[in-house]
Order: sequence, then C-alpha cells, then structure tokens
Amino acid sequence: MEEIKRVVEVVKQQCVVKTIAGGGNGSIILFEIGEPVVYILYIYCTWRLEKGNEVLSGWNESPDPETGHLTLTINALEGDIIEEVSLSNFYDLSIHFKSSKRLTVFCDRTPNLEGDYTNWSFCDIHTNKCYTIDKNFSVQLDTYN
Repeated sequence: MEEIKRVVEVVKQQCVVKTIAGGGNGSIILFEIGEPVVYILYIYCTWRLEKGNEVLSGWNESPDPETGHLTLTINALEGDIIEEVSLSNFYDLSIHFKSSKRLTVFCDRTPNLEGDYTNWSFCDIHTNKCYTIDKNFSVQLDTYN
C-alpha cells in the first residue's frame, strides 16, 4: 500500500495535459499528466466529479462525444493542476484540483465479479511501469509498453 501511495503522489502540482472520456470510451477516463507527459491514469471503475457541495458529473451520464455532460465536464479538467491525491484502504482515489474540483474514484470491481477486471491503472512513462488495481484489490506491476 505504501508503495502505490508514493507512486500516485508524484502527480501533485502536475498539470492535466489531456483527457479522453466519452464517445467510444464510454465512462472510462484517461488522463495524461505532466509537461511533457510523464504519467497516464486510466480509470475503468465508478467515479464522480464534485466541486464544493455540488456533483458536476458521474460515470453514468451521457458519454456523447460532442454534447455529453460526462465528456464535457471531464474534458474541462484539461489544464487544471492536481493539488492533492489520497488513497483509501481499498484503493479508492481522491484527486483534488486547483479549480477546487475533486474526482472521487470508487473501486467497484470486486473479487466475486466473474472475469478479469481492472479498477484503475497508473503508468509512469519514464520508468516504463504501470501499477494496476485489480478486482481483488491487489496492485499488479507491469510495463507501460
């Protein structure tokens, strides 16, 4: 647990350079982080974007690539700065942005789910490592390429 905490915390004060959400990706989110891009975060599980006491969007909203609320709210994070990242005991992520938005990621792919499922993956391009949280709440280490 401590290693994955250290790994994800490296994105503090880094810029979200690009987002991919909606369209063919559905509710799956991809963040390219750092300038030049150094880190990539893939989110496959349930998530919610909040600001203050307001829910801005969630994984179950329209992913239409042009007009979908999910797509528009996630894409609006491009250029935002990650200020804080925290991790729960079950690898749920909470990402706080300079814009006061918070992305909460819930690992809802659990051990009794049939098949091979991933909750989220965090990749470091320079070290060629990807850390993946699987349905068993285990950290799997693989190469990025």
